[in-house]
Amino acid sequence: GSANVGAAMRFVARNVFKRVRSANLLRKIPIIFTSGRSEDDISIMTAALEFKALSITPVFLTFRDNPSLKKVFMHDDVESTQIFTISAMTLERTLQQIKDCTLCYDMCFPNNECSLVLPFSLPPLQVPMDIAFILDSSRNMEINEFQAAIRFLSVMLDQFVISSNPRTSSDEARVALVHTSPDYRPDATLAPVKTEFDFVRFSRKSEMYNHLQKSVHHLQGEAAIGTAVEWTIEKLFPKIQVPAKHKVIFAIIAGETSYSDKSKLSIVTQKARCLGYASFVLSLGLNNNDNELEELASAPHEQHLISLGRVQTAELEYAQRFAREFLRHLKYDLNAYPPAGLEEECARIPEETNLESIEIVKRDIKYEMDKAENFTKSEDAYLTTKNAKADHSEYNEMLGVSETRKTNV
Repeated sequence: GSANVGAAMRFVARNVFKRVRSANLLRKIPIIFTSGRSEDDISIMTAALEFKALSITPVFLTFRDNPSLKKVFMHDDVESTQIFTISAMTLERTLQQIKDCTLCYDMCFPNNECSLVLPFSLPPLQVPMDIAFILDSSRNMEINEFQAAIRFLSVMLDQFVISSNPRTSSDEARVALVHTSPDYRPDATLAPVKTEFDFVRFSRKSEMYNHLQKSVHHLQGEAAIGTAVEWTIEKLFPKIQVPAKHKVIFAIIAGETSYSDKSKLSIVTQKARCLGYASFVLSLGLNNNDNELEELASAPHEQHLISLGRVQTAELEYAQRFAREFLRHLKYDLNAYPPAGLEEECARIPEETNLESIEIVKRDIKYEMDKAENFTKSEDAYLTTKNAKADHSEYNEMLGVSETRKTNV
């Protein structure tokens, strides 16, 4: 049978490198042998995210061509992942390259014949996307978690190119930031969210940094994540005159949504999936509802959901690297939004949710089913993923974080 390379990679990340500590010049390098094709694209993509987040640099030695590996790693932005198809004729040259450009590579005195980019000088990604950050500013979020979220947002702005002409250009990222209004009540006429800035207000990162540091405050209102998502996809995204290729909702949350918002969260997240939004969730603290997190995050959840306990520097750095790799996957269309198999689910969405483009969505789903290599040719193909939530508590020891912090929130 075919090899499950992705499962092996994830085992290596979670077990072999579990006790490895961080250091500025330390490199973690697994050499992975595989005999042929892999039929586990989803698992390999998930493993790639976790490897990147843990700063693991893999080398693959294959005895036959492996399209799945090349699909995921061919656009590695640091060109650190090496994939070699070896034979008797190429073996000596391959081993020499592994020695010079991986095992013995000196980051202080780099070999000019190697194409590696140093990890502390990564260029920002050019991703054609409209990305809306939804910040849980409710009373669920502790002040240290809110401060960590602001630091995380500041670092994330460095990971992609910001459009210099957001009103007309869709080739680079446009950014919006919203959070729940402290005055929001389900039966009130006030706006349910506070828009810190929409997609066209800022065209320079410095303006966004300045706003984050000086104008974004912990509002401590009612938790209403579903309402915030609904407001974002119905009020902010439609205002864009020239939509980008990708629509992204990036939610940073720290607790359950309010009781009055739970049913809305379920409906609006289903709507977002059917309209082709990519939804990424960063969960802070220990009081979140697993079902709500999985409702909000796109599938497969292992690639779109990070759950952290108490916020520590090592954990935030892990989340930042993971999120950057998610954006790289988005740039190169490694996942489909919406995923195949949603026709029946989308057809059940109530009419009052205003899914005026459901027929377009169905057509797009069929197109993605036909073109994607990892989907079957059947019209009824259905992509499922088990083990829905990536439990990042296993990474606490890998990241050098003590177990006691999880019980002393």
